Amino acid sequence: MKTAQFAIRLTTLVLSIACLSNAYADGSRFRQKNPNGGISAGANHSFAGRNGGTASNSRSLVTDGAGNAVSNRSGQVQTANGGFASRNGSNTVNADGSASHNSSASASGVNGNINTQGGISRDAYGNVTQSRTTQATSASGATYNGSTNYSKETGLTHSGSCTDAAGNSIPCKK
Repeated sequence: MKTAQFAIRLTTLVLSIACLSNAYADGSRFRQKNPNGGISAGANHSFAGRNGGTASNSRSLVTDGAGNAVSNRSGQVQTANGGFASRNGSNTVNADGSASHNSSASASGVNGNINTQGGISRDAYGNVTQSRTTQATSASGATYNGSTNYSKETGLTHSGSCTDAAGNSIPCKK
């Protein structure tokens, strides 16, 4: 779980730095009533840094006037020296009280790469389930693969495994 939190924080930090040091920015927004009795809204922004880095983000929201809504958000950054990070997320809320969130994040650069994806959902009766998987590879080729899950029936479970560059199983560092 800490690896996933690190990936999300890293992505947020990189996007923030790109935004603060931008030399060029462009964007658009829209909001309008839709044929389903709700609203549709969204925004897109892009940035280009002085040293060749770029970043962009977008978000959208659609409602139907009956208590249902869907939102999506994404952001990505490319550094001048080849580093890349991205995050995507979507949320759904239904009139019956059910809801879900799904997201993914990834980052890559000279020190390795990380990918994480997962989600959480609540049914109309309030039952919650969650799952997230994370894969990371260091520049040396060592890997981490982990999975975290939650349900009322099983509680919180986590499993993780690590390998060295040759594929041999090794203890995961905490």
